[in-house]
Amino acid sequence: MRYIRLALIVLGLFSAVTVWASGDEMSHDAEHMAVLNLVQGQFVTHKSIQDGDWSDPNTWGGAVPDLGSRVQISAGHHVTLDKPVAAPIRTVRIDGTLSVATNKNVALTLETMVVTDNGSLQIGTQYQPTAANVEVVFIDYDNNGFETVDNASADFDPFKLGVGLIVMGNLEAHGAIKKGYTTFDGAKAGDSVLNVDTVPAGWRVGDIVAVAGTTRGSTLSDAEQHEMRTIVSLTGSTIELDSPLAYDRHLPRHNKADLTLKLHIINLTRNITFSTHPDGRDTSVTHGDSRKQEFTQRGHLMFMHSASVDFRYVALHYLGRTNKRWTAQSTVLNEDGSYTVATNPLARYPLHFHMNYDQQLGVVEGNAVLTSPGFGYVNHSSYARMRDNVAYGVFGSAFVSELGDELGSFIGNIAMKTYGTKTSGTGRVGGASRFDKGHRGESFWIQSRLVQYQDNIAIGFSWAGFSTWLEQGFDSGFYDRHVNARLVNNYKSEYNDVDTVSVEQARNNNTTPLYVNNLAYSGRMGFEDARLRAKTNGFTAHNVFAGQTRWYSGTSDHWNTTVIGDLDNPVDAKGIEEHGNSPRITYTDLHVEGYAEGIAVCRKGYCGVVNAFMNNVTDFTFNKQWNYGSPAYVVGDVRFGKLSDAALAGRERIHFDVEFGYGSTTKSPFTPMVIDIDDWGQAYQVHMIKEQAPEFVPYPTGERNPPVAEWADKDNLWFEQLWGTPIGGTWIPDNAIAVAKTHNMRLEPISTLPVTPVSYLPTYEPLSIAAVSANTENQGRVADLAIDGDPATKWVANLEDVAHEDILFTIELDGQYYVNSLAMSHANGDIRSYYIDVDVSRDGVNFTPVDRYLTPGNTAELVGYPIGTSGVKYIRLRMQGNNGADLVKRGWTNIQELQVVGRHSQY
Repeated sequence: MRYIRLALIVLGLFSAVTVWASGDEMSHDAEHMAVLNLVQGQFVTHKSIQDGDWSDPNTWGGAVPDLGSRVQISAGHHVTLDKPVAAPIRTVRIDGTLSVATNKNVALTLETMVVTDNGSLQIGTQYQPTAANVEVVFIDYDNNGFETVDNASADFDPFKLGVGLIVMGNLEAHGAIKKGYTTFDGAKAGDSVLNVDTVPAGWRVGDIVAVAGTTRGSTLSDAEQHEMRTIVSLTGSTIELDSPLAYDRHLPRHNKADLTLKLHIINLTRNITFSTHPDGRDTSVTHGDSRKQEFTQRGHLMFMHSASVDFRYVALHYLGRTNKRWTAQSTVLNEDGSYTVATNPLARYPLHFHMNYDQQLGVVEGNAVLTSPGFGYVNHSSYARMRDNVAYGVFGSAFVSELGDELGSFIGNIAMKTYGTKTSGTGRVGGASRFDKGHRGESFWIQSRLVQYQDNIAIGFSWAGFSTWLEQGFDSGFYDRHVNARLVNNYKSEYNDVDTVSVEQARNNNTTPLYVNNLAYSGRMGFEDARLRAKTNGFTAHNVFAGQTRWYSGTSDHWNTTVIGDLDNPVDAKGIEEHGNSPRITYTDLHVEGYAEGIAVCRKGYCGVVNAFMNNVTDFTFNKQWNYGSPAYVVGDVRFGKLSDAALAGRERIHFDVEFGYGSTTKSPFTPMVIDIDDWGQAYQVHMIKEQAPEFVPYPTGERNPPVAEWADKDNLWFEQLWGTPIGGTWIPDNAIAVAKTHNMRLEPISTLPVTPVSYLPTYEPLSIAAVSANTENQGRVADLAIDGDPATKWVANLEDVAHEDILFTIELDGQYYVNSLAMSHANGDIRSYYIDVDVSRDGVNFTPVDRYLTPGNTAELVGYPIGTSGVKYIRLRMQGNNGADLVKRGWTNIQELQVVGRHSQY
């Protein structure tokens, strides 16, 4: 029997925020008890008495679990789920180990599964993944709804934690490796055969795929232009779909020589699948004023407190209960012992790390989320690396750092069709709490400045591809209560005294761009920077109304930003928007084309652009805020493209414009606005023709109300008598000249820039290695051979030499440095992959886990692996052989050459 859409539902522990008890945040122990109460021993009907197969009656002392059973895997026992289980199981409690056969189809339907602190769930392992021709199914099935009244019932669950899987111990899931996407150049409505750049290994007939659209809109009808289909044939470099596409897909034209744009097809099928039963996917209850919908039977996964998670190549279909369309909340335990039960509980997401802090490094790789009413992949106050995952059809936000104290990374992930409350025709009731954000339709919702975002792709979003947020009020002790200072110190901060380290210090002193080479297309805005000091490098957006916007967010630097609109019909918007209270924004090597306005240079703080290519109706707009004396500049190698007459549609082509902003204070300072571009051969100070003229009247009666009544109908001469200067802070000097393709400005030649442009981008270089060592070597092939510069030599080791414990290879640098990446090459790395865990340390004694890698297996050349950690002196590789076809040789590992890349500073 072939099982389609296998489903394993992990009971998500209670709310991502917290359950509140008598007005206080629910304690760690109380959370544990709330989960364990779901699987109390007194209600167990089948308990393992020995190791064995699930299907063997001897494992249970006589009878195999059947319909409605409540199962316990006893501590010290190892039970193997060896075949499909037909009847739905009520609960499974794992105190020992439950493993799933990796060489045969397996299915289990259940309501709630809990992995306790010392328990372990294995659905394939890193060294023995579930075979590609095998499917494993865990289907979440709600038997009778939530019991929130009868506290004597085995089903009593006032916090609505059940229906899913909660892991407090160990979880390892490894499906067959499958790349999550491929790329193509475009398609027309009616096409059912698509020419792609490559058909990834592992893609099969019957796989569910989603094809990206290129609409710029943010309505529900626009969201439907990202279309889901099933593969019916694969031939060479073509994919045939089960039905024709309904919409055209076109990439925009552009003039950036080194930029190749592609569209994406994501694959949503894996051979391990966690899924809600079809009968419960849409089941809901409407509360109150008929505008709060609660999903009651969808399952969820939660990894809680001390969970150790390595979760790869798994499909998560139709999971998640929290409905981000409406205000969510947590159940409250009242002082009289009664409960105020949540009607839309927080934190019931498809995949959710819940308050693990630095207890364990969680790895989530290569998975696929298909639809969720609220959030997809969530890191809440935990340390997690999420890479190469895909998500489709998520309401709210697909990839989330939820609170602000999270650690880890999101690398190489793709979110498609993320819609939310900013989608036309939807609404939201009630004000959101600090925990209830990310509901507008943001592919990536970012609240932590300690999480790295690199090589991610956002496709189809009703609000933003990437949206940052820092909740106000959290800095008054919140981070220090909830973040382990030692981990913050090791991970991103330059401080040595761990007692003085806070997340805020680590954030503010981090000079490394945390948003690198991300892409956003087909939605409202590419990147919204709100309240967080974002540093980006290599951000690209196209088919969007705005490439970047900001809201109360300052001190941000952006390098190599590219925003592509429509060269034939320029988008009636700004490629880069500014915000009056978002100061000190800089761009270096900017490329914007196809907009009515390219960039609005920020009006407050130290703002400017160094080097750019611009091709818009109006390229640069300076904003003279009346009451701000902030410098602004455009300098360096600045070049301009040419729009066609049809694209201009009678509009004048403007390179530089200046707009006047009205303020409420009195005297207006002079603002140094500077243009010093290479082609002009002269630096100029910008002056405003209109606003610095004697006859200018800022507050004419009937057009604008003055902040002071006496200012009505007064001209610049009057204000000069009042303040000693006119509105612009000075008069236009006699030597100011008119320059072609400028608007509302005269340019005063100057010999010295009144501003110093900022264009610093941290650069990386090979770091000096003082020594390398290993706990084993084979036949004299010592550790030093990995750094001798000769790829013909290599260090070699075998697990048999260390009794199959970890092979340890340690790199000692000649100082404490910021390490950006580690590059390694391996003999036979083009035919097999090697298992490598990476830890870092300041002192060589206390190590912090960084990541767990499986090398690509398709190259023997150097391959880089992200580290992104400051204050590093020691790097320890924990190696566990390879995945080669020859089982005898799987214990071998080697390094031909390695290189550590970073900066010769601690941060």
